[in-house]
Amino acid sequence: MLTAKGNKHYKYFSMGLCGILKDTENHILMTETSRYLTNELLAKYYNNNKLKLPNEFNNNINGFHNWMLEHLHELFVDYFNEYNSRPYQGYAIMPLLNLYSFSTNKKVKEASKMILDLLSTIFAIQSNKGRRSVPFRRQIVYEPLDSIIPGDGEIARHALLSGELSFYNGEGDSKVINYGTQFMVVSAISDYIIPDFILDLI
Repeated sequence: MLTAKGNKHYKYFSMGLCGILKDTENHILMTETSRYLTNELLAKYYNNNKLKLPNEFNNNINGFHNWMLEHLHELFVDYFNEYNSRPYQGYAIMPLLNLYSFSTNKKVKEASKMILDLLSTIFAIQSNKGRRSVPFRRQIVYEPLDSIIPGDGEIARHALLSGELSFYNGEGDSKVINYGTQFMVVSAISDYIIPDFILDLI
């Protein structure tokens, strides 16, 4: 099932007569982090079976470590195109959680954590008791919505990570999560924990 592997990176796609276009950041992140982590799984498999790992799957040789660090650096410095976008921001963040949780490379792991900490800091500043209203709605279905919750995966992710659930409907421990459970699940199985000083702000 892990079809993205090797060292041929994906950033652009063809639209036929319309030309070749750069894909969206969440597609690139999902594809390339999957490729990177699949290479690491292949390296483990080859090593456990005492087989020689082909260079194209060896992130130490094929340049993938440096590619990934450079890509993460661009996100850290230039920020995200889709971070404040309903409903796409969560799909750009899930790959970062996977990198932080499963990469065996310390530098890639640390770079992922730096971005996740930055995102949590920004959420703390933008939000009020776990709620916020992002300005950009990329799909027409989200344009007329008055509710702040649908489409904002960061609300759900930080609700789980911070325990701030008071704004959800329901009483006591019986809360109705009407959007973002998939982002909660990914956060629940990841290793990322909000640092205390950011958690205090949230």
